[in-house]
Amino acid sequence: MPQKERSSRIQLVFFREFQFWFITRFSAYVTIYLLSLFAGVIIWYRLITSELLNLAGLFRKDFVTHIEENQWHSILILGGLLFALVVLSIAVATIFSRRIAGPLFAFNRHLEKCIQADELKPFSLRKGDLFGDLAHHFNEVIKRTDQPK
Repeated sequence: MPQKERSSRIQLVFFREFQFWFITRFSAYVTIYLLSLFAGVIIWYRLITSELLNLAGLFRKDFVTHIEENQWHSILILGGLLFALVVLSIAVATIFSRRIAGPLFAFNRHLEKCIQADELKPFSLRKGDLFGDLAHHFNEVIKRTDQPK
């Protein structure tokens, strides 16, 4: 597969519409999953805590007070962890959308140049970019259309 190595790009957004769509969907799905998980953990934690408190007659009063005071700390820690995971999911979605949109942007830009020049030219991506097969197949089509029949 003919690919040449290019300098790394620093542009973060290529196809705004696609990247916005991808980031919002990915982040929304992760957020919904994490909120569901958070709600389940909170419900489970509250049930376990309430069961322990129902057995309060078996525990010393200071132990029950300690559990009641610290349960909100645990919930706040879980909430902070949830927020950090949502932020992390947005960062991961941005990185993945860039890895997908970058090669598509380069291919689209190459096709626009081919249209302006009224000539098909071979296309190459950076080494390791996604859609390397697309570039290879595009170049194969160019070779076949250039061959005399």
